[in-house]
Amino acid sequence: MINSVKRLSQFFIADCKIEYEVELSQIKGNCYDEENVALEMVLNCPDNSKKTFFGFCYKDNKWRFRLCFFENGEYDGEIVLYLKGQKVDCRAINFKVDENKNRKGVLGVEPVNKKHFCFKNGDVFTAVGE
Repeated sequence: MINSVKRLSQFFIADCKIEYEVELSQIKGNCYDEENVALEMVLNCPDNSKKTFFGFCYKDNKWRFRLCFFENGEYDGEIVLYLKGQKVDCRAINFKVDENKNRKGVLGVEPVNKKHFCFKNGDVFTAVGE
C-alpha cells in the first residue's frame, strides 16, 4: 500500500525537473518486475490531455517519479499502485507548474541551420571548442 507521497522539488517550474517520492509498505517479490509491482502517475494536463508516467524503485520501499513539463498550468490526477496487475491503492495528486522566467529552456537543434543548437527561447548555444 501507499504510505506517503512527498514532493521533493522545491519549485514546480516549466522546463525544470520535478520530482516526487512515494513510500510503499513492504512489497513481496521483485520490485523491478513490473508484472509484480507497478506505480503510475496519471495526470490531467492543462491542454485537456491525459498523460501517464511510470515510477521507478529508488531505494528500499521508496519509489520516485521524475517529470519535466513544458506547459504552465494546473495538473491533477492520481498515483496508482498495481500488484500483480491489480489496482490495489491510489492517491490523489495536484500541483501547479509556473512559467519559467529565468531559464533559457530546453536545448534543441536550430530550426534553420541543423548543424547548430539553440535553446527554446532562441538563444544560440555555442559548444566548447567551437
